[in-house]
Amino acid sequence: MVVVQDSRTASFLNALQGSTQNTYRISLKKCEAYLRTLPEYANAIDPLFAFIIDVKKDRALDVVEMRYVERNVITGLFPFLKKQGYSNNTQLVDAAALQSFGNFSQVPLSTKFTKPPSNISASEKHEWTIEELGKFIEAMRSSRYQALATSALQSTLRLSDLVGENFVYGKIQKEFEEGVSPVCIQVRSSEKTEVEHRTFLGKLAVSKLKVYFEEFGVPKLDEPIFPVSKRSVDAVFLSHALNLYPKWVGQNPYCIHSIRAAACTFLQDAHCPESVIEYFSGHGLGSDVKLRYRKRSTDRWRQFYKNFEWALDYTLKQEDMPKTSVSEFKRLVESLLSEDEA
Repeated sequence: MVVVQDSRTASFLNALQGSTQNTYRISLKKCEAYLRTLPEYANAIDPLFAFIIDVKKDRALDVVEMRYVERNVITGLFPFLKKQGYSNNTQLVDAAALQSFGNFSQVPLSTKFTKPPSNISASEKHEWTIEELGKFIEAMRSSRYQALATSALQSTLRLSDLVGENFVYGKIQKEFEEGVSPVCIQVRSSEKTEVEHRTFLGKLAVSKLKVYFEEFGVPKLDEPIFPVSKRSVDAVFLSHALNLYPKWVGQNPYCIHSIRAAACTFLQDAHCPESVIEYFSGHGLGSDVKLRYRKRSTDRWRQFYKNFEWALDYTLKQEDMPKTSVSEFKRLVESLLSEDEA
């Protein structure tokens, strides 16, 4: 969790965790920018707090004297955000952040009678096959986004754990440069779940990273592997999907999150235990399972991952897929999971 220290909103943001804190921090900055366009808040030291105070004072007045500060300000927020190019859903999230800040200050805010934009329903994630997903990724013109997509596929990590400061080159440098395969990623604290876990990048993702580094250069140890924002990634995937598929209603069903979801499905189809998929993905686990998985060494996990890497590699031909029967494969998995850590 990032500790915020620079304004009266600090105690509010510090009470939040993970991606919620980051999302609301960005949203409140946009709300603050809007308030500064209004004469009464243009020179305020903390326009957000000044707005909350004005709402509280306004509510204490007789009805005939009220200026309806809350309603008028929030009504103007949505056109301001729309003019900045933000989607309906993003506008609603920003308003929710402002409401949450008001609730934290014990001054509840309402969007009723403020003409909020309609909520655009989210599309179902696309039901990828490994072959179709391969065609989708290979059709991308940018080596950066091919590398990002295959990293999401083979690691099952969230986008927030792959872009920016959360995924610096130092995390993989030693094994990547020494040719260790698959390359381990130690996730000390997943942004959303704050779960410590390990996952891997298989040969496909590593090969795409090499091409990407040849074009863009190898990052320094403390530099992000993918120095892009989640918003820019969503925009690229949206543009790419629109070039390949008919238009759809709602959000992009071919977004990078759909690749992560597909990877988990591919592992399930390969009879990978559900708890292992949850571990690689950084989901919460029961305390006993979590303790056992943390005690297992990275090399043991690496060997385990190798048994399922084929399910996450769209370059493999059908004849190269494992011929092990379902029962034999399950026995292999059970034996691997039941081994005690030396």
